[in-house]
Amino acid sequence: NTCDTRNSVTTRLARRRASWLASTAIAAAAIPLCLASGTSAWADNINWRRGLSWFDPTSWEGGVVPYVGDTAYIYSTGPNVDGDAWVSDLVVAGPNGSFTVKAGNSLTVDNSSKIGVGGNNFGTATITGPGATWDAGSIKLGYDKGVGKVTVSDGGKIEAYTFSVGDGAPGSSIAVTGAGTEFHSTAGGY
Repeated sequence: NTCDTRNSVTTRLARRRASWLASTAIAAAAIPLCLASGTSAWADNINWRRGLSWFDPTSWEGGVVPYVGDTAYIYSTGPNVDGDAWVSDLVVAGPNGSFTVKAGNSLTVDNSSKIGVGGNNFGTATITGPGATWDAGSIKLGYDKGVGKVTVSDGGKIEAYTFSVGDGAPGSSIAVTGAGTEFHSTAGGY
């Protein structure tokens, strides 16, 4: 009987070890698949290059669509958010940096959204149509002599914890127009 108990403990340990080895092998095999799929494996600064869709990997430097943990930089006429995008931070600047969220789509920015940052830089955000939403920890317009403009219209919605207009060049603004359109700053703004 003592031998049987020892064998059963040994058998259970062997099974656990085999299970652990198998799960480790599966995880190790999955890492190259994640990297090959164009998914960011860790926080990155990802620059918009060209194109129309936020979700087209060829539109972003490195062929990687930004996601949670990443900072997305848009320095030119930028993407249509045509799905549910989510990043940690967003910077829209350059001579004509812009993005648009259209009806039924959303952009979530966990931390800071800076629109129009830096001397001679201009950033534009457009949120338009029913169900178009932009949720952000903070929205900052026109900092360091930049100009930031936001338009929310025709049933679009912006929800920010804080909203502020910085020390940018004259011309930073937010326009809220159309039935069902909403702009909320939970903690206030200036």
